[in-house]
Amino acid sequence: MLGLEKRRTTDWILGKCQLVAAGAVVSFGALLKADPSRFGPALSELLKWLQSTAWIVVIVGPIAVAVLQGARRKFGNPWAWEAVQKLLDEFRGELFSDLEKDPLDHHRVTLFKYYRTAVAWSDPRSWKHWLVAVARSDHLTKLKIRRFRAPDDGEKCEGVVGHAWRCKGWVIVPSQGTPLPALSKDSPQAELDQYAKETCVDTTWVRCQLDRGRPLAASYAALVVLLKGRPWGVLVIDSRKPGTIDPEKLKRFVAYGKLLTPLLERI
Repeated sequence: MLGLEKRRTTDWILGKCQLVAAGAVVSFGALLKADPSRFGPALSELLKWLQSTAWIVVIVGPIAVAVLQGARRKFGNPWAWEAVQKLLDEFRGELFSDLEKDPLDHHRVTLFKYYRTAVAWSDPRSWKHWLVAVARSDHLTKLKIRRFRAPDDGEKCEGVVGHAWRCKGWVIVPSQGTPLPALSKDSPQAELDQYAKETCVDTTWVRCQLDRGRPLAASYAALVVLLKGRPWGVLVIDSRKPGTIDPEKLKRFVAYGKLLTPLLERI
């Protein structure tokens, strides 16, 4: 997940490159109209050479400007991302207002975006249909967030986020009164299987997280996010404490969602 500072830097670099490309097109276009005979021998030869190659810049330049503009749109407007970050922080604060003394990374709100194609180091055949984390509340645990499959075959959607992608309304895990097992490296296989089943992931992945010392959440809530009436991504809430996600508080997302929707058009 690209951080806000990196997004600002990337947008600044792409913007400057865009200006340089546009300036080159204008400058070389003006050179085509210049008369080499009005300058000295050295400048005349240089001008002739520039005019002979100017057509390349005139053709390639506009293409470069368009590509750079497309790249900036792909990364999204930095101010829109900053506004999304603030909304996630505010929503998290509302949901867990009674747990202010807990570490911030124990209770999180993460925004996943659906990508028809998401390039990775894996086999290119598996690059299609992913839900990828694009923003997370506060300033911690933003690196190496797992992406989840969301193919056309709904049975193969992964994780709580993938399950929510298939549903309408809030998906709450655990769905019944029985809490998720509190796992450790020494947990029996039955508890690993139960957690994996409830959260729609592989038992192997659960074991891998435990071996790496990465704690697993005890409760989740997820909701598909719509843009212009079509699924755009999924909002996921997770907490390390069981029973801390209040369904009544989730209703407050309606107000935040009205602010979030126009920002999604910018990212």
